[in-house]
Amino acid sequence: RLTLLDEQPMRGKQPLFDLPTSNRDDWVRWAAGFVDGEGCIDIAYRPKSRTHYLRLTVVQVEKQPLQILQALFGGNLREKFMNPKYHPPHHRQAYYWQAAAQQAIRAISALRPWLIVKAKEADLAAEFQKGIGRAITRGVSDEERTRRTLCRERMKALKGRLKPFK
Repeated sequence: RLTLLDEQPMRGKQPLFDLPTSNRDDWVRWAAGFVDGEGCIDIAYRPKSRTHYLRLTVVQVEKQPLQILQALFGGNLREKFMNPKYHPPHHRQAYYWQAAAQQAIRAISALRPWLIVKAKEADLAAEFQKGIGRAITRGVSDEERTRRTLCRERMKALKGRLKPFK
């Protein structure tokens, strides 16, 4: 049974999925391809607390691949809310797996050697998280807050959601 990347138990949660083989490296390579095609590396922002945090998310209608990601890297696996206004009854239930902050960067670091499409996003995620450590809000200088905001804007630009700046 695989647990978190660093072999530490997940705060009271154990993955409910046993991987069919004990070769962890093969599963990490598989996960890199899956995340490269289906995943999202993002720097999110909470306006109320003025905090930025790293997030790795994969949405899928099949639960099993997400259970494998959870078994490899921890994180949360949940049902996605399917608003009936936008998702007719014939649409299948979707699920999402998500890792945030330190858990996300551990997963991204393990996946990075095999990422192709999301390689630049992974590199920017590492740069972003390096400046954060464990302190997300306490004692954050204006300079650090600006650095985090710029990382977020650069991530948006990589995804084509913002015009690149010079």
